[in-house]
Amino acid sequence: MNKTIFEITKMDCPSEENLIRMKLDGISSIA
Repeated sequence: MNKTIFEITKMDCPSEENLIRMKLDGISSIA
C-alpha cells in the first residue's frame, strides 16, 4: 500500500481543514 503524506501550511481554522477533507472524501482510496 502506498502512503502519501501532505503537509499543508498556513491552515488556520477548522473550516479550512474540513473543506480539504470534503474535497478528498470523493477519493475512495483515502482513509
